[in-house]
Amino acid sequence: MLTFLAPLFLAGAAAAALPIVLHLLKREPEDRVKFAPVKLIRQAPVEHTDRRRLRELLLLALRVTALLLLALAFARPFLATGAAVGSTGVTVVALDTSYSLAAPGRFERAKQLAREAIAAAPAGDLVGVVTFADEADIVARPGSDRTLASDAIEQAAVGFGATRYRTALSAAAQHLTGRRGTIVIVTDLQESGWDAGDRASVPEGTTIQIADVGAMPPNLAVTAVQPLPDRVVATVHNAGPRPRDARVHLRIDNRPAGDATVSLGANQSADATFAGAPRGASAAVSVEDSDGIQADNIRYAVIGGGAGRPSVLLVTGSGDASRDAFYLQHALAAGTGAEPAFQIAGASGASLA
Repeated sequence: MLTFLAPLFLAGAAAAALPIVLHLLKREPEDRVKFAPVKLIRQAPVEHTDRRRLRELLLLALRVTALLLLALAFARPFLATGAAVGSTGVTVVALDTSYSLAAPGRFERAKQLAREAIAAAPAGDLVGVVTFADEADIVARPGSDRTLASDAIEQAAVGFGATRYRTALSAAAQHLTGRRGTIVIVTDLQESGWDAGDRASVPEGTTIQIADVGAMPPNLAVTAVQPLPDRVVATVHNAGPRPRDARVHLRIDNRPAGDATVSLGANQSADATFAGAPRGASAAVSVEDSDGIQADNIRYAVIGGGAGRPSVLLVTGSGDASRDAFYLQHALAAGTGAEPAFQIAGASGASLA
């Protein structure tokens, strides 16, 4: 069966009528003029009218054919096999772009699994791509051009959102109505990605496949910085299954101000203590962790504080800043002792509309 990837270009075939119109307009009756001495030139080589007319018709046919072939080429025709014609399936690849995939090499592995899922989709299936974290985005609508789906995978990037499988399933299911469907979820299987109350509806008969990126590597994170009058206390967490020694560094106003080594048990936290800093200075505490998630290796705080704290409104999808903007909220809350540097409030975008 002949079909087209860009059938709208077939409208360009209408341009084939232009040479025909010009040919018809060119046809003008020739006046006959009686000329007595014409018998003197009977032996001259004169082109016969029928031969000239045949040549003009051939040129007209060639011009029309060229325009038709040009329109056909832009429409990108192809012959679909019997299996492709009979199939109405859709494969949607849902690629996890959450914060947990930010460790070196992990997102490259996720993209490789997504490309393999596209290549493994049945020959007759349309293929689409969804990226998801807190929210899901349709980055490539289901179509027969798998190059576009692969390009969407290449352009995806890791963000700072948390994993939410419900949003991925809901976005993918929108394109499976009335068709045999497969949803391939490429993820690292974060347990927090599915809340107890989450519900997702997919069409009956839909196949859900999981492409596992693998367990998250051991990760060290600076989870809190507490500037006190005489010292700076930083909390470091070891999310790995084995004990580790963490090298922690303090910078005050972007200048080195101290180093410490903290011994951490598996899935445990401990404090690193540094000498105090002058009020009004900025503190940055970092931990050495080249293999884990890089974004949580450093945390900032403001030394000092007091009355007249500025207010910050965090606008998120749900209005719950502790869920939608966890790291930004804690970065803004860093201050002296128990007093945060900013007064923080949350609001949803819908409430501001």
